[in-house]
Amino acid sequence: MMKLKRTYFAVLLMYLGLLLCTGYAFGRTIHLEAENYSSQSGIFTSSSGGVDYTGWIDHGDWMAFRNIDLGSGATNITVNIAGSYNGGKIEMHLDSVTGDMAGILIYN
Repeated sequence: MMKLKRTYFAVLLMYLGLLLCTGYAFGRTIHLEAENYSSQSGIFTSSSGGVDYTGWIDHGDWMAFRNIDLGSGATNITVNIAGSYNGGKIEMHLDSVTGDMAGILIYN
């Protein structure tokens, strides 16, 4: 099992609606709101009723979160999504969109 220990976390998105990532490192929870990304390509955000949304995501769009220390023993990532497409995929990479694969989620 790959241990996550980089400080740059990139998420490659394919057909998603709302995204919320939670990483677990040494029993602590790291909570990332998708709209708080450091950089992105093709992503749009919106607010409604005091809630921020990240969406309008197409195949190949991505977002990155900088200075995220997942520790040397992080082994789990939980992603909450809401979308109108089935068969989507989320790839999580370390250091860049083309960096080491940290995980992949295929959802229906």
